[in-house]
Amino acid sequence: MSRLASVRRLATFGIALVVAVSPVSAIYGQTLSEKLEQGFVQGVGWSIAEADEIFRQALDADSATLMERAVQAYRAAEGPYGLSQLPAIQHLLQHRLKQQDWPQLRRDLSTAMGIYTAHYEPDHPIFIKVSQVRAHWHLLAYFNGGEINRSTDLSAVLPELEAAYRLTTQAIELASDHYGQAYPDLPEMLRDMAAMSWLFAHHHRAGDTRAGRIQTSHSGSHRLAANDPAHDRHGYRQGRQALQGVIDLYLTDEQIEQATLAQAWLDLSGWHQQFGYQRRAEDAYMQAQKSADALDEEQRDRLFRNKASLDPLSWLNTGLATSLVFPNGRF
Repeated sequence: MSRLASVRRLATFGIALVVAVSPVSAIYGQTLSEKLEQGFVQGVGWSIAEADEIFRQALDADSATLMERAVQAYRAAEGPYGLSQLPAIQHLLQHRLKQQDWPQLRRDLSTAMGIYTAHYEPDHPIFIKVSQVRAHWHLLAYFNGGEINRSTDLSAVLPELEAAYRLTTQAIELASDHYGQAYPDLPEMLRDMAAMSWLFAHHHRAGDTRAGRIQTSHSGSHRLAANDPAHDRHGYRQGRQALQGVIDLYLTDEQIEQATLAQAWLDLSGWHQQFGYQRRAEDAYMQAQKSADALDEEQRDRLFRNKASLDPLSWLNTGLATSLVFPNGRF
């Protein structure tokens, strides 16, 4: 559980928000401050230029309150599904995360999803990143289960883990369809899949899962037989397939660094070892050594120093607390 505690700390920043409204030149006969004081009521018109000005003020003041006003102004100017509001929503998501305001964070993500769904077909490549962001939200919700769901039992937030798994699968499928093996986040997403397989297996061992529940959600990849001597053979297979996929991607990349490839083999070796497959672990370890032949002694020592340790949860993107930041306000 120490790993869970460390992931929980990813979202703890303790930032103070400064709320301020700076006077600006009159627009359409009123100052922006006067219009803000009137609020977003019927009969008060707003323009994109005014919304942009509020957005700039919110950035300068680092103010969540002003950023909410900017979103309202954008929506008043161009409707609830306008794309212009996305940069403001991006910054609001960062504020929610730093404040650990989970209910509002969920609502803001839902708003962003509604905008993207209104503008793009479900198979559009933009949903690769959208799915990644949503998966990371569910993982964050899972690891912070007590705080978000007022429960101290992680089995109560197992649906969050299932949602993260489904969305990561969706992102991988979309990336493969649109970019083949060239999508840069594929290795990281595959490692995330292995880590989630590990978590599903632990839930099953703890008796958290109902028979057939995960089979229904995930086509049987995580249905674990109670009489399986390894306790989690199917979790093992899913993780092995994901980690082998990382290696296959690296083997086709002529620019890959040998240290990176060697680490991927070590990850697979550690995976085999954790599930009691010693011969397979040794074979993968030998591949790691071969990949590291060209490295200098210091690099090899650093790479193989902790050969006996493995923490699949460390493969989850370490940026869980920052993965809700999307370039230019887009996922």
